[in-house]
Amino acid sequence: MLKECLLLKHIDELTVSILRRSINKFSEKAAMAEILKVRAVIGNYDVLTTELVDGKTKIKIPVDRVNIAFVQKTYLLVENLADAKFYKLLNEGTDLGRIPIDFEAYPGGGNTTGEALSYISTLNRMCLCIVDSDVRYSGGPLGETAKKVVSASKKIIPSLTAFYVLPVSSVENLIPMETLIAVAKDDHVQVSRIKSLEPIYTDIAWPYFGLKRGIRCSDIVNLDHPSKLFWGQFSEENINLKSCTLEQCVVKKCANFIYPSLGSDTLNKTVSFLEKEKKFSNTSNIATIHKAWGELSEHITAWCCSGAPVFSG
Repeated sequence: MLKECLLLKHIDELTVSILRRSINKFSEKAAMAEILKVRAVIGNYDVLTTELVDGKTKIKIPVDRVNIAFVQKTYLLVENLADAKFYKLLNEGTDLGRIPIDFEAYPGGGNTTGEALSYISTLNRMCLCIVDSDVRYSGGPLGETAKKVVSASKKIIPSLTAFYVLPVSSVENLIPMETLIAVAKDDHVQVSRIKSLEPIYTDIAWPYFGLKRGIRCSDIVNLDHPSKLFWGQFSEENINLKSCTLEQCVVKKCANFIYPSLGSDTLNKTVSFLEKEKKFSNTSNIATIHKAWGELSEHITAWCCSGAPVFSG
């Protein structure tokens, strides 16, 4: 189909050049296309369409859409740039890590990530958006950022964009505890904080724990909210060890943590550590984390495989 497109009279010289490069690399890319979950097919189509075929996304792209913007690196739209660095390191530690990837990180700025996705969808650029779920308890609702991304995606006509909402509260939840301890090894206080989280390092609780927030007494004293009911079941024993008064907790002036915060710089420190170590793997025994690692790797390699996207015809 690519060769047939070269015979079309209305395409310009730049498009012809791009198509020829794709044809020359077709045999190299064909084997990769069998592995990846997204396949882009260029042809003499009237409009861009997407369909799911045998569990893989097939994007039919009109040859008229093939221009210099189209062949740029895929945008990896994230809430901040540290997220993008972490996802690249995570991908390298998976089975698909042998496939080279490259992307241009695009910081969505948290609450404006949905708006950024809508904007990018107009640029004729391939884009994968990854956001935290910000779900704080089992069965809880998505946070505002994820809701806005989902809403934006529903308003976008078929395009070169996709999104993935993490099945955990935030990107920090994907860091295995063994890695968290390794990062903090010279900070004995921080290591102690991390180890105090071992009772909730389970598939039931850990995916929803806010590493940057922690859980205070005041978060669970008033058990009339699903979040408080959820975390209360893991905290009763610890509450008895604290010297809080009910009045302090109710007015949220309690300074005592049931489970401590690890700080807002956890991800940045982890990325710096991993960039030096050059080795990262999933040592967690938590099923949700394993699932997230696998799904992230599938999405990232499919949308960000190095060089031009996997085209066929």
